[in-house]
Formats: sequence, structure tokens, C-alpha cells
Amino acid sequence: MIALTLFVLGIRAFIFDDDFLISDLNNLDDKNKKLKDIPIFDPIPNPHPIILVPGLGGSRLQFREKKQPSAKFENAWLNLLRASVEPTEFVHELNTTYNADKNVFETADYGEVVPVDYGGLDGISYLDPNFQSVSTYFQSMVDVLVSVGYKPKVNLFGVPFDFRIETPNSLMYGTFLSDLKRMIEKAYVMNNNSRVIIVGHSCGGIISHMFLTRYPPITQEWKDKFIESFASVAAPYSGAFEAYQFLAAPRRWIVPTLSPNTTYELVKFFAGVYWMSPSDVIYDPETVIAKVEQKDYKKKNEQQQQIKQKKKSIFESLR
Repeated sequence: MIALTLFVLGIRAFIFDDDFLISDLNNLDDKNKKLKDIPIFDPIPNPHPIILVPGLGGSRLQFREKKQPSAKFENAWLNLLRASVEPTEFVHELNTTYNADKNVFETADYGEVVPVDYGGLDGISYLDPNFQSVSTYFQSMVDVLVSVGYKPKVNLFGVPFDFRIETPNSLMYGTFLSDLKRMIEKAYVMNNNSRVIIVGHSCGGIISHMFLTRYPPITQEWKDKFIESFASVAAPYSGAFEAYQFLAAPRRWIVPTLSPNTTYELVKFFAGVYWMSPSDVIYDPETVIAKVEQKDYKKKNEQQQQIKQKKKSIFESLR
């Protein structure tokens, strides 16, 4: 019953939220009316704790200058007002660099960026604290789960992460997966040894799957003890051709007021764009990924171009 309820809640919630994030703001009233149509479920007795793992762009991030270590962290992602009024500064705070020697993406050396409210829900329910109603993400799912008895930070948790720089390589050798393991164990103990449900959306589904299947400390014995189930919502396990669109040309993403050119300058250095590119294991090199003036651009052509641009190491490391 819990699994079926969660599936329905997830599908209904994310249909609204994903569509909202990439649309203009004129349909807000219609979408709010749709949210009212979410079915009401009876309270769930002794529910299994749930951990929500967000996708690419789905975690709030804060920034401060390294030269001001005593300064407060300020909202960076998402900051709709800053993106509209000071787009250059907005991009400046979120810039990343690729360190070829270490094969990792890093925050630009002048800044510090941290996720918001790890373990809580403020970092994933909405993306801009000043414009919550127009930047909702997990909020509709959270609302319904709370209505059936879930309590934030008691049996409902969120695990935001820095989606700009995380890759399979950095996740495997960094702290996020070990922190996730501890969070699951904590939720288990807090809820009378009740096994945990992991819900991963989009890239968060891929991260969760990697955690459960490839992270060395996670054994079958550990999963049998701590994991009730894993709900994967719209996770692009074979990659997403949309990633190529971001690499190929300017286009908007999430922030409707940010110009395509400015968005391109920001997103083209996000690790997740490379990570989410279509998998060589699934797609044949002859797969046509674009057509321009009768000329086909095939996957193998795109790869050759990436090699010429000295990006081969990035793609290989992020598969």
C-alpha cells in the first residue's frame, strides 16, 4: 500500500513541478488549481521513513566569497531576483572549473558553495526562498506526505547536494554517499528500526541506484537491514539527449528571465550536463542526434568533435 501510494504521489507531484520549472510564469493559477486535485489518502500508521534525493538543479545552494570567511552564506541557487537584475553576478556565484589533473569539477577558486538544510526539506521543497510559489520542487509531494502522517526531520528527510560539481567519480570518493548512508541509518534508528524508502528524482534516481549497487560499503546484508524500497522517478539511466542541446547552443533552463546566452555560459560548465549525456552502452554511434540543413550529426561525430576540443577525458570519466 505504501509503495503504491508513494508511486501515485510521486507521479502526480513531479508532473506539475517539472513542467512548471521549464514553463513561463503565466500558468501559475492553472497549476495551483491542478495541485488541489491531488487525491487525499488516509493516514499511514507507522510509515516507513522516506529520504528524498533531488535531481540536477533541484537543490538550493548558498554562496560566499572566500576572501570574506566571516560573511554569511547568501542564497545563490535559485535567486530569481539576482538572475533577473544582475545576471552576471548570478553566474559568477555559481561558476565551476574543470580540474583536469584531478579529473573533477570544482567551485571557482574565489567562492564557497554549500547545499542548504541537509536532512531537512527547505533545500529541496522549493528553489528560491523569496519566490517559493514559483520555484516549487518537492513541495507538492511533501505536502501530501505530511497530510498522511509524515513529519519533516522525523521520518521525512531531504539530501540536497551540489549538482554543479558532483560526478560519479566525485560521489564515489567524496562524502555525499557516506553521508547518505549515515542518514539512512539515522532514520532507521529514529523510527524504531523501520526500514527506509529512498525516492530519487531524475539525476537523484541515478545517484540512489549507484549508491545501492556500486558503492562498496553497501552490502546485501546492509540493504536487507536498512532499505525497504527504492522509488525511481523519471531517472534517465541511459542518458538524456537534452544534455547535448545544452552543449551545442544557448537555451533557457529553469530560470525564465535568464537569457539563453547567459544560461549557456553557466550550464555548460555544470558536471551533470556531461554526466547526463547519452550512454555509449545504450546508444549506437550511428544514432542521429541532430539534423541541420540535410546534414546528420551522429553520436560518433559528436564524440570526435569533443575529442578535438580536449573533452574526451571528461566524458570518459563521467560515464
